[in-house]
Amino acid sequence: MVSFRDYLRECLNPLRSQLGSRFQGHDYLTEVILMMASYQEEGTDLFPVVFLADSMDHFKNHLGAREMVLVGEGQPCRETFIRAFKLCAPLAEDRLWAVYILLEEQGIRYGIFRSDSSPLSPSVFERLRGLKAPGTSIVGLTRLGGNFVEIRTSLGQHKYVNVASSDEDDYHPGQVIRDFVDSVCSDVSDSVRPLLKSFYQRFGMDVLHGSHGSLIAIIRKGEKIPEILEDGVPLNPPISIVASIEGIINGSDDRDAYLRLFSYGQLLRKLTWMDGITILDTEGCILAFNCFIKTSAYRAEDSIIGGARRRAYGHMQTSVPGVLAGCLYKSQDGHIEFKGDRCGLRSS
Repeated sequence: MVSFRDYLRECLNPLRSQLGSRFQGHDYLTEVILMMASYQEEGTDLFPVVFLADSMDHFKNHLGAREMVLVGEGQPCRETFIRAFKLCAPLAEDRLWAVYILLEEQGIRYGIFRSDSSPLSPSVFERLRGLKAPGTSIVGLTRLGGNFVEIRTSLGQHKYVNVASSDEDDYHPGQVIRDFVDSVCSDVSDSVRPLLKSFYQRFGMDVLHGSHGSLIAIIRKGEKIPEILEDGVPLNPPISIVASIEGIINGSDDRDAYLRLFSYGQLLRKLTWMDGITILDTEGCILAFNCFIKTSAYRAEDSIIGGARRRAYGHMQTSVPGVLAGCLYKSQDGHIEFKGDRCGLRSS
């Protein structure tokens, strides 16, 4: 009989074989992946980020780790990894802190480190996604959504593991968020786009990991809010994330400027937690929230789509041609989809 654990171990062997000697001979990765895939505390799904490396300098030099907080140490055995995860994971579920596991010659040390919390900086896992550093051995693990875990190494290798029964090709929450980010940042200048993408990548992951359902419409820059969505709260003037970013680029590099962006991120999360549709545009502006489709706009066939949020998501895709650039839907149980004019339907 072959267990899933055995199957997963075999799938990870090609990735593990390229890493340093301390990653060989012990099944570190399989154990952590299986714990992460369905991790909960008191019935609530949590989404910590975990990094393993064979040198403390790797955490600091390549991941920008700050304030390393040692939690414990032990022998390289299954019990130590379980203890490390159970003690550290609840402390790192907000992604401002990350779990580290340091593989040393005589044993293992583990703890948490603070990552760069600036809304304009790549998250610590985004740093790893862009890293290709021969001679290093860093492995990062992040739970994207549901039972879906992404594994990345500092050598540029990656693998996705879906512990659920869904087919992996149809279940890729990370790609859904990337398509959303591409759409909401599509009409900004090249000088601002990377920073705006960092802002919305962080926000998108918060939507993905949130316990609330969300529905976000992205309309093209310069277009008016469609009539069917006018039953809501427009922001006048809209909140321009780009203007705040440009203020920092042009020299307003002070504490208040960064706090303003951080506050906008927190506000946007709260807007999307409310009932109704949050409306953005392709320049990253926040235009309105708590919007509902007028009852008179629904067609007879819309009633068979599903719940209210799902029905609104389906209706918008066909009712505002030329205005809507994309729409992000997330159910309360974690299912997420994005439909955009550049990528078609992405779902998980």
